[in-house]
Formats: sequence, C-alpha cells, structure tokens
Amino acid sequence: MKIFLSRINPKLAETGRILAEIPERIDLSKNGLKELERKIVKAPYEIGVLINPETGQIVQKQAGFADSVEMDLTMGKGCIFTHNHPDGIPLFSYNDVLASFSVKFKELRAVADGFAASVTLPENFKAKSIPKEVINDAFKTRMDKIGIFCAKLLGLELIPAGIYTKCEKETEAMLREAVAKDLFLLPKYNAAIKEYSRITWEHILEKFTNLVPGTRARVEKL
Repeated sequence: MKIFLSRINPKLAETGRILAEIPERIDLSKNGLKELERKIVKAPYEIGVLINPETGQIVQKQAGFADSVEMDLTMGKGCIFTHNHPDGIPLFSYNDVLASFSVKFKELRAVADGFAASVTLPENFKAKSIPKEVINDAFKTRMDKIGIFCAKLLGLELIPAGIYTKCEKETEAMLREAVAKDLFLLPKYNAAIKEYSRITWEHILEKFTNLVPGTRARVEKL
C-alpha cells in the first residue's frame, strides 16, 4: 500500500520539498543568502539553516513545526543562522535570542512576510553580558503592548500593562473569543499583530543594541 505524505499532511510535504531544494553551498558574495531565504520563507513549517560564513557551506538544515525547529547547535558557533517564521511575523522569539547569546552565532536571522530581521553580535561578546531578566523584560514589554493594542482594536476593555504576560493564555483566549464572535475582525487582528510587532521589534532591537555596544541590528526587505 502506498501512502502519500502530500495527502496526509500537505504542509509537511511542502516543507520537506523546500528543505530538499536547499543546496549544499550558497554564494554569500552575491545574493545567495537572500535567495535561500526567499525559498524558506514560503515553507508552511519552520526551516532552520546553519551556514558557514566563510565558505557558504550549509552546515545543517532542519525542518520543524509551525512555531519551532530543533537544531544541533553544537556546530553553530560563528555560523549564520537563518530560519522562517510561518506566522508571518519577522521577529525573533525569546528562544531565538537566548540561543544566539549562548551559541554565539555570527548572525541571527528570521524571515517572514517579505522581511528579514538580523542581529550581529560583536566579536568580543560574552553570553553573561546580558542577564536573562533583561531579555524577559524586553519580551514582556513587547507582548504587553501587542495585547493592549489588539484589545483596543477589537473594542475590548483595556488590558493593564503586565496582565498579558502574567495571564497570557487567558488574554489570548479572550482576544480569540472576540474574533470568533465577529469573523470580520480576523483580518484586522492579524494585520494589527504583524504591524505592531514590527514597531515594537524596533524597540527591542534598540534595547539590545544599547545593552551590547557594537551590536548591529536591522530589518530589511527580502
């Protein structure tokens, strides 16, 4: 009996197809990195790629899930790490930032919705330079702002600062319930998250750039 993966899980099949098309080496001197990212940004699930910045050799490539990808990061030091965010938001997750600081990627990149976010840490950076509490604070600030922004957009009672991250599941459920009651709000809800995420992402980049002198951070079009 033949089992067709494309029929069982078309998203997984499509992600696998894109993963298989990634070459063993890319030309970083030209537009090889962006060409690679234009491929993986279309994947329904996350794809992570580790690249040797000197040779363009693909050190590791791995497909994951809708919101995560597991990589063997023991080979990641000094590499470029790029991956897609299928949710359409070109932001680094909390785990992305922690991994970048602990592994010391040469460059951390996330691609989504036609944009690429990039952070390059200075050569002399030490992981202990930034306490986890500071990273937590930056991400809590972002999530609080997104929660408040979406609540106001949907006409809900204003969510006090700090509530979103303290009661994230409850707030998320409240926002989703409001959207479920009025499906016309869904495009606005999704657009609001994307747009405000980009705005608050600039705040996070600025915060980390100030904390670690020499950090280069940018958001660019693919």
